[in-house]
Amino acid sequence: MPRLWIAPEVERMAASLIPAGELVLGVGPMANWRGKTWPADRFVAMIARLTAPGGPLPRVRVALFGAPSEREAALPVLNSVPAERRIDMFGNSGLPLVGACLKRCALYVGNDSGLMHVAAALDRPQVAGIIVGARYADHLAANLKIFDFQIQLAVRASDRGNDFPELRTVIDPVATSKKSVRVYERTWLSQVDADVTMN
Repeated sequence: MPRLWIAPEVERMAASLIPAGELVLGVGPMANWRGKTWPADRFVAMIARLTAPGGPLPRVRVALFGAPSEREAALPVLNSVPAERRIDMFGNSGLPLVGACLKRCALYVGNDSGLMHVAAALDRPQVAGIIVGARYADHLAANLKIFDFQIQLAVRASDRGNDFPELRTVIDPVATSKKSVRVYERTWLSQVDADVTMN
């Protein structure tokens, strides 16, 4: 498996953002194209669930990663994290510092993206959503050891939709020889559930 090494001076810069020993949740809510991106409201719900007072990572700071061009689309996720707990890594830091900060995250959650591969090369525990066609992965799971805690995390999502308007042929039920083509906008049917146990 590929590995990344971080230069000492970059490690020192990362330490000013995420001190050693601090528990931080890393989140990469974007990907390089829309079809690989889990909807923002799912990330908002997941962060709230994990960092809730009774969650496995109660009130931890959240480091949010992405490119400058992705900031606007990611604003619902960025704004869902209180300013005092938000570490904004969207595009103003450079890839070496991003890697150094990812290395300091206790857990990384993101899409199928370059950040996912960076987290893997840094040997970080992570949960990554892999999207197949128009259907989002309906089960994400991780069994993690963070410090002295063993955490089992399972997120189930049922998200179905079309990325583009859909053309359908409609047949008149009375005069079956009459047909018309209608355009339907993209629609979503969504359900998200999560189970977290910690020992």
